[in-house]
Amino acid sequence: MGQMLLMFITKMERRKYFKMKRMIYYAEPKREVLATGYCFGLLYFILNLGFHPTAYIKIPDDLDVNDIDIDVNGGITYSKDYLWITENERIEGKFIGLDYAHCGDYVGYEMLLPEEFRTDGKKWTTKEIYEEVRHACYQIQKMRGEQKDELSTNHKRKSNRQGETKI
Repeated sequence: MGQMLLMFITKMERRKYFKMKRMIYYAEPKREVLATGYCFGLLYFILNLGFHPTAYIKIPDDLDVNDIDIDVNGGITYSKDYLWITENERIEGKFIGLDYAHCGDYVGYEMLLPEEFRTDGKKWTTKEIYEEVRHACYQIQKMRGEQKDELSTNHKRKSNRQGETKI
Protein backbone atom coordinates (compact mmCIF):
# COMPACT_ATOMS: atom_id res chain seq x y z
CA MET A 1 0.00 0.00 0.00
CA GLY A 2 2.78 2.45 0.95
CA GLN A 3 4.63 1.85 -2.31
CA MET A 4 1.42 2.41 -4.30
CA LEU A 5 0.84 5.72 -2.48
CA LEU A 6 4.45 6.76 -3.16
CA MET A 7 3.99 6.01 -6.88
CA PHE A 8 0.76 8.07 -6.89
CA ILE A 9 2.47 11.03 -5.19
CA THR A 10 5.40 10.82 -7.61
CA LYS A 11 2.99 10.90 -10.56
CA MET A 12 1.20 13.90 -9.03
CA GLU A 13 4.51 15.72 -8.56
CA ARG A 14 5.44 15.03 -12.19
CA ARG A 15 2.20 16.67 -13.30
CA LYS A 16 3.39 19.88 -11.63
CA TYR A 17 5.96 20.24 -14.38
CA PHE A 18 3.14 20.98 -16.80
CA LYS A 19 1.90 23.81 -14.60
CA MET A 20 5.32 25.45 -14.38
CA LYS A 21 6.10 28.53 -16.41
CA ARG A 22 9.18 28.52 -18.60
CA MET A 23 12.24 30.42 -17.34
CA ILE A 24 13.06 33.20 -19.80
CA TYR A 25 16.12 35.34 -19.12
CA TYR A 26 15.81 39.11 -19.56
CA ALA A 27 18.25 42.00 -19.66
CA GLU A 28 16.21 43.91 -17.06
CA PRO A 29 14.86 43.07 -13.62
CA LYS A 30 11.35 41.70 -13.13
CA ARG A 31 9.54 39.45 -10.66
CA GLU A 32 7.42 36.57 -11.89
CA VAL A 33 6.30 33.38 -10.12
CA LEU A 34 7.29 30.43 -12.29
CA ALA A 35 6.09 27.70 -9.93
CA THR A 36 4.80 27.28 -6.40
CA GLY A 37 3.45 24.48 -4.28
CA TYR A 38 4.34 22.10 -1.50
CA CYS A 39 7.18 19.64 -1.61
CA PHE A 40 7.70 17.19 1.27
CA GLY A 41 5.29 19.41 3.23
CA LEU A 42 7.26 22.64 2.66
CA LEU A 43 5.95 25.64 0.72
CA TYR A 44 8.22 26.72 -2.13
CA PHE A 45 8.36 29.42 -4.79
CA ILE A 46 10.45 29.53 -7.95
CA LEU A 47 10.78 33.09 -9.24
CA ASN A 48 12.16 34.73 -12.33
CA LEU A 49 13.95 37.93 -11.33
CA GLY A 50 14.65 38.81 -14.95
CA PHE A 51 18.43 38.48 -14.84
CA HIS A 52 18.27 35.04 -13.20
CA PRO A 53 15.96 32.60 -11.43
CA THR A 54 15.68 32.08 -7.68
CA ALA A 55 13.95 29.58 -5.43
CA TYR A 56 12.61 30.00 -1.91
CA ILE A 57 11.48 27.50 0.71
CA LYS A 58 9.43 28.33 3.78
CA ILE A 59 11.06 26.43 6.63
CA PRO A 60 9.44 25.42 9.92
CA ASP A 61 9.72 27.96 12.75
CA ASP A 62 11.42 25.38 14.99
CA LEU A 63 14.32 25.01 12.56
CA ASP A 64 17.35 27.26 12.99
CA VAL A 65 18.61 28.61 9.66
CA ASN A 66 22.19 28.38 10.94
CA ASP A 67 21.77 24.63 11.35
CA ILE A 68 20.72 24.12 7.74
CA ASP A 69 23.46 22.67 5.61
CA ILE A 70 21.99 21.60 2.30
CA ASP A 71 23.66 20.48 -0.88
CA VAL A 72 22.32 22.73 -3.67
CA ASN A 73 23.80 25.01 -6.34
CA GLY A 74 25.53 27.89 -4.54
CA GLY A 75 24.10 27.06 -1.12
CA ILE A 76 21.66 29.23 0.82
CA THR A 77 21.83 32.85 -0.33
CA TYR A 78 18.69 34.27 1.36
CA SER A 79 17.36 34.06 4.90
CA LYS A 80 14.57 36.36 6.05
CA ASP A 81 11.26 36.30 7.90
CA TYR A 82 9.36 37.29 4.76
CA LEU A 83 9.35 36.92 0.99
CA TRP A 84 8.22 39.32 -1.71
CA ILE A 85 6.70 37.15 -4.43
CA THR A 86 5.51 40.13 -6.49
CA GLU A 87 6.14 43.86 -6.23
CA ASN A 88 2.97 44.14 -4.10
CA GLU A 89 2.69 40.77 -2.37
CA ARG A 90 4.74 39.94 0.69
CA ILE A 91 4.43 36.63 2.56
CA GLU A 92 5.39 36.35 6.21
CA GLY A 93 7.32 33.33 7.46
CA LYS A 94 10.84 32.00 7.78
CA PHE A 95 12.28 31.62 4.26
CA ILE A 96 15.56 30.45 2.84
CA GLY A 97 16.51 31.10 -0.75
CA LEU A 98 18.72 29.75 -3.49
CA ASP A 99 19.82 31.79 -6.47
CA TYR A 100 21.08 30.77 -9.84
CA ALA A 101 23.46 33.63 -10.64
CA HIS A 102 26.74 32.16 -9.48
CA CYS A 103 29.97 31.72 -11.37
CA GLY A 104 29.14 29.39 -14.23
CA ASP A 105 25.45 30.37 -14.28
CA TYR A 106 24.00 32.49 -17.07
CA VAL A 107 22.64 35.95 -16.20
CA GLY A 108 20.30 37.87 -18.48
CA TYR A 109 22.27 41.12 -18.62
CA GLU A 110 24.96 39.14 -20.43
CA MET A 111 23.00 39.69 -23.64
CA LEU A 112 23.89 43.39 -23.36
CA LEU A 113 27.63 42.63 -23.40
CA PRO A 114 29.75 42.24 -26.53
CA GLU A 115 30.05 38.55 -27.46
CA GLU A 116 33.71 38.31 -26.47
CA PHE A 117 32.77 39.13 -22.85
CA ARG A 118 29.89 36.68 -22.52
CA THR A 119 30.43 33.55 -20.44
CA ASP A 120 27.56 31.51 -21.88
CA GLY A 121 26.91 30.03 -18.46
CA LYS A 122 24.28 27.46 -17.55
CA LYS A 123 20.71 28.49 -18.29
CA TRP A 124 18.58 26.86 -15.61
CA THR A 125 15.13 25.58 -16.52
CA THR A 126 12.20 25.72 -14.13
CA LYS A 127 12.14 21.92 -14.05
CA GLU A 128 15.84 21.75 -13.07
CA ILE A 129 15.29 24.31 -10.32
CA TYR A 130 12.30 22.34 -9.06
CA GLU A 131 14.50 19.24 -8.83
CA GLU A 132 16.95 21.24 -6.68
CA VAL A 133 14.08 22.54 -4.52
CA ARG A 134 12.79 18.99 -4.12
CA HIS A 135 16.25 17.82 -3.07
CA ALA A 136 16.56 20.73 -0.61
CA CYS A 137 13.11 20.08 0.91
CA TYR A 138 13.97 16.42 1.38
CA GLN A 139 17.24 17.34 3.11
CA ILE A 140 15.47 19.87 5.37
CA GLN A 141 12.80 17.40 6.44
CA LYS A 142 15.42 14.69 7.00
CA MET A 143 17.49 17.12 9.10
CA ARG A 144 14.38 18.12 11.02
CA GLY A 145 13.55 14.46 11.73
CA GLU A 146 17.10 13.83 12.95
CA GLN A 147 16.88 16.88 15.24
CA LYS A 148 13.57 15.64 16.68
CA ASP A 149 15.06 12.15 17.22
CA GLU A 150 18.05 13.71 18.99
CA LEU A 151 15.81 15.90 21.19
CA SER A 152 13.62 12.91 22.03
CA THR A 153 16.65 10.78 22.93
CA ASN A 154 18.13 13.56 25.08
CA HIS A 155 14.76 14.05 26.82
CA LYS A 156 14.49 10.32 27.55
CA ARG A 157 18.05 10.25 28.94
CA LYS A 158 17.29 13.25 31.14
CA SER A 159 14.01 11.65 32.34
CA ASN A 160 15.81 8.40 33.15
CA ARG A 161 18.47 10.26 35.14
CA GLN A 162 15.82 12.20 37.08
CA GLY A 163 13.82 9.04 37.76
CA GLU A 164 16.80 7.09 39.14
CA THR A 165 16.69 6.32 42.83
CA LYS A 166 19.83 5.69 44.84
CA ILE A 167 19.92 2.61 47.05
